[in-house]
Amino acid sequence: MIRYLQTVYPTARVTLHAGELTEKLASAEDRRFHIREAVRTAGAERIGHGVSVMSEDRPGQLLRSMARRKVAVEVPLTSNCQILEVCGAEHPLRRYLDADVPVALATDDQGVSRTDITDEYERAATEHHMSYRELRASARASLDHAFVQGHSLWRGPGDYRPGRDCVGSDPRAGEATSRCQAMIEESPKAALQWKLEQDLADFEARHGVRR
Repeated sequence: MIRYLQTVYPTARVTLHAGELTEKLASAEDRRFHIREAVRTAGAERIGHGVSVMSEDRPGQLLRSMARRKVAVEVPLTSNCQILEVCGAEHPLRRYLDADVPVALATDDQGVSRTDITDEYERAATEHHMSYRELRASARASLDHAFVQGHSLWRGPGDYRPGRDCVGSDPRAGEATSRCQAMIEESPKAALQWKLEQDLADFEARHGVRR
């Protein structure tokens, strides 16, 4: 049905919850295909949760496919721990990172989980040992794969160098060519990405973080 709707609404974007399962909730047979079908059949550009990825048929191949196609996974660590009881090393977050799948940390329902994105970053760092560079890449990926209108500031998914319109610009220094400035003003997505880079540069300067 989703594949059909894409022919009716060709500019629509697709994100699906997939793999929010454990052996306590579904049989091994029922955990074999959810993420793969979301990506392959429905053409999802992002999936939410993805906890049961290692129970899928040929999980290594699936992870490589997601990395190659730049399919992002939204990871709400607190929610997965609270609802699915998948916490710490049991969570497949490190599997996604090691496979170079784009990861965007998320909160799920803040009212239910009683968490915010700061809590999620702290949990990622302390329980999953994500490095600063991995956390920074996750922050960038969250905007890179966000369904926000406008062109991206970057050259391509996962390639965080200024794209064609912003060659010669330095977002971290706040230096934009006239062409780049025009693009930022026209693109809400690029404007958010530009601000993120300035915030990151300020944070790194204040805390002596090496790039």
